[in-house]
Amino acid sequence: MTAQVYPSIEDVMNLARVYVNDTLAAGAGITLTDAAPETLPLLNASIAQMQRDLWNRSVPTMIRETVLTGLPPINSALGVGAPNPAVYQALTYTGFNDGSVVHTGIVLPPDLLAPIKVWFRAGGTNLTFSEMNEAANGLASFYQGPSPGDWEWQGDQIALNGATQAIDMRLRYLGTVAYYPSTTLPVHFPTTYLPFRDSVQALAYRLAYDFCAARVQSGGANDLLANYQSSIDGMVQRQVRRMQHVVYERQPYG
Repeated sequence: MTAQVYPSIEDVMNLARVYVNDTLAAGAGITLTDAAPETLPLLNASIAQMQRDLWNRSVPTMIRETVLTGLPPINSALGVGAPNPAVYQALTYTGFNDGSVVHTGIVLPPDLLAPIKVWFRAGGTNLTFSEMNEAANGLASFYQGPSPGDWEWQGDQIALNGATQAIDMRLRYLGTVAYYPSTTLPVHFPTTYLPFRDSVQALAYRLAYDFCAARVQSGGANDLLANYQSSIDGMVQRQVRRMQHVVYERQPYG
């Protein structure tokens, strides 16, 4: 029998009820119940805040990778595959603009918050991927070639100079957990798992804090917030200790 390694929504809710002193049978309470209208919004807010706090402290909790194949060559009034420094391409959540035509079958992953690294290779090949440079101050204007040039994250899209050939793109990015909609029924809480190991305490403290902060005088829930921050510290320290076996050296001068 395989152990369940990820916590469920019910695990978080049961502990949050302990922290706000509202425990009855599992899944029940007087105020913080699974069926209360504020439960899912509070849970979603707690998950979002924990993800931000971990990411801002360099814990790679939600780092993901994907490969997108068959990105078309640069396209403009000069023709498909013809270099045109006045045109660039853009990969968005709704399609890939090759410079003239939007291809709706090629899109950014819906869970992507921000890209981290981008690689490319000639489309439809078994070649290794080469890393693309991220433009620091906008894409430079130049005649496209077999390489797609640089990339830039702008306006929720990956802009790139474009290549004169089709390419495959490997994308490493910061992902997120989709909000749990109002249609997520309490009966499913015990079997709806959260993709965060060792997160029950942090999420329960954060949910309890948000729940109480709206119901008590200003500052009355600060102990819950401090406990949440302490839980986050523990998760960060675990990552720091894991990385201490890696030898890092300062890049030499000159």
